[in-house]
Amino acid sequence: MSETTQASTAEPTAPAPVSEVTSASTPPPREQAAATADRDPAIDRESETGTREPKATPSGRSAAPVIAGDAPEEVRRLLRLRVPVITQLASRQMPIGTIRKLSIGTILEFDKSIDQPLKLLVNNQCVGKGDAVRVGERFGLLINHIEDRAARIRCLGG
Repeated sequence: MSETTQASTAEPTAPAPVSEVTSASTPPPREQAAATADRDPAIDRESETGTREPKATPSGRSAAPVIAGDAPEEVRRLLRLRVPVITQLASRQMPIGTIRKLSIGTILEFDKSIDQPLKLLVNNQCVGKGDAVRVGERFGLLINHIEDRAARIRCLGG
């Protein structure tokens, strides 16, 4: 992929737009980005094209993005990180001696009722609950409770 540098004769001190090389196999998560209340059209165009288009300022001049501390780019990078998401059916404590005696065909009983919702864990912390569902030939979780956004971010260490 080649980068194009735009020269500006009217504003020689303004930095050129920064290009971003993106992989076709890992597109930005549009669902999470769409949830952002204060959408910036330049960010949407950058997600689609891989480059950022400068916005016009009230004076009509083109405002180039700030390279150092480019918060929207940092946020996009964070939103593309992959973290393990676990659905926990049930858990219990068992003595090591009992675990040592487990064999094929052994049935483990748990205190959890079959009708109770399953836990949704992120970073080994519960962020929601839901019911087991079938999605084609696979298992899925129909979420019926989810923690607020701040709680979900806190479980990631933020």
